[in-house]
Amino acid sequence: MEISNKELKLTPKRIEALHQLGIYDVDALLSYYPFRYEIIKQSAFSTWKEKDKVHFEGEIVSPIRSWRFGRKKTGTKFDVMVDDQILHITIFNRPWAKQLKEGQIITISGIYQGKNAVTAINYQAKPIAEIPTITPVYASKAGIQQRTIRDSIAKVFAHEKGHLLDFVPTSLQEKYQLLKKEEAIAKIHFPSDEKEDETKRKSQWIISEPKTKAGRRDIPMTEEAYMILIRQRERWKKRKVLSLEFGNYVFLSENGIPISNSTYNSVLKKLCKQFRLRSISPHMLRHTFATRCIEAGMNPKTLQAILGHSSIKMTLDLYVHVTQDHIQKEMSEVQNKLKVV
Repeated sequence: MEISNKELKLTPKRIEALHQLGIYDVDALLSYYPFRYEIIKQSAFSTWKEKDKVHFEGEIVSPIRSWRFGRKKTGTKFDVMVDDQILHITIFNRPWAKQLKEGQIITISGIYQGKNAVTAINYQAKPIAEIPTITPVYASKAGIQQRTIRDSIAKVFAHEKGHLLDFVPTSLQEKYQLLKKEEAIAKIHFPSDEKEDETKRKSQWIISEPKTKAGRRDIPMTEEAYMILIRQRERWKKRKVLSLEFGNYVFLSENGIPISNSTYNSVLKKLCKQFRLRSISPHMLRHTFATRCIEAGMNPKTLQAILGHSSIKMTLDLYVHVTQDHIQKEMSEVQNKLKVV
């Protein structure tokens, strides 16, 4: 079957990209094997050394800056927050990277250059928990993303599943313990985690210590916030379905387990869309809180302790976005002090 067959539901753009790779039919696509596999596993920033290859999830905390140079070459720069560190990301010849947005959660693979700089090799616009630990890497050409190849193979394989014919007789398969063609193709293109099943890995809740020493701290709250949390916990204690493991937790799902980060993100995005607001992430509410604290006159060192930052510079440079109204207010106060008459 040709990959242009409408039954496969591949877009014209994907079909064109596959043709550039010399792939014209289903057999050629399913036989387009990866030349290596990438092990996607995040390690703590404190363990990184210069020239290490690293994989990490982070939130984009700066505008995206793109430029062109040479013949058909592009560069893109942006900053991400990882383990309470600001990393400066540079990625070349990925013109579509300019579509990334501030506040977006992405997973990056790249080379650590020291001094919080990373040269990205590739990225995926999703949290690391949603990415298989073992990812196949295919031979490609400029302008053709790995995602295009992977998604095309996945779609075609799903269509052909149950219809792939074996050329090796069943007797030989049993005698030499050979895999069936369909099973072999699945293991090549969709390898599972060597240590544990991917589904099980994603469904586990891991409770661990904070990533940094500053992360282990008592966080003060307003009386209003305290009463809201008390009411929320009492509300869940009245439910019939309540896990003993998470009985003292405040925010739980309908089946009595903690709510995932992706759920918070999706709910917040829906609310933003409903009220026609710019899409934001939960982490951006932390930025807002810090700014309001400064505007209310909080000492920056106090704010640093509340946020759990290791340096005052990080607190002021990253989280404090002073508004124009606050600037005008400060200037008015200075003006009053400088009045001669």
